[in-house]
Amino acid sequence: MTRTSSNGWPIVTRDETRLWVVPDTNIKLPLRAGTAGFVLVHFATNFHRTIEPLDEGAIGDDHGFAPRFIAGTSIPSNHWSATAVDLNSIQHPAGVAGTFRNLVKLARLQWMLKFKYKGMIAWGGNWRTVSDEMHFEIVATPNEIRMLAQELRPTAVGRAVTRANKETFNG
Repeated sequence: MTRTSSNGWPIVTRDETRLWVVPDTNIKLPLRAGTAGFVLVHFATNFHRTIEPLDEGAIGDDHGFAPRFIAGTSIPSNHWSATAVDLNSIQHPAGVAGTFRNLVKLARLQWMLKFKYKGMIAWGGNWRTVSDEMHFEIVATPNEIRMLAQELRPTAVGRAVTRANKETFNG
């Protein structure tokens, strides 16, 4: 039986991840290979370009894969399936709400998540319990993510992600 993370994706080992380059930065994120990684890096690139710059100087500020459980549970985190990413974690520490102070950029972030990414990426800042404003995770099936990646691939950001990662999109 395959063990899955909380979003239903199979957990992976670090060796099964891919280091994805976020265009316009020197950041490399260990994420799932294929369309899930592509979609998360597409989002991270849009976040960097339109919400706030990713802090390139802070080591460990932006990260993906991590073999760990959701705090206080025995449920594998979506980081363990390499389908979650934390961005600017120093600026947006876990458990602290209201770290996005620019309301225009916050509205843009919410719009991107709902419309550009069709609700297939969830934000920890929208959680009703403990806020985790650094955290973004896939909340869709592999087939849904594959279809979203196909839509995002021909966009300007999609082409930049493809070039930066020499991605061939075989699945």
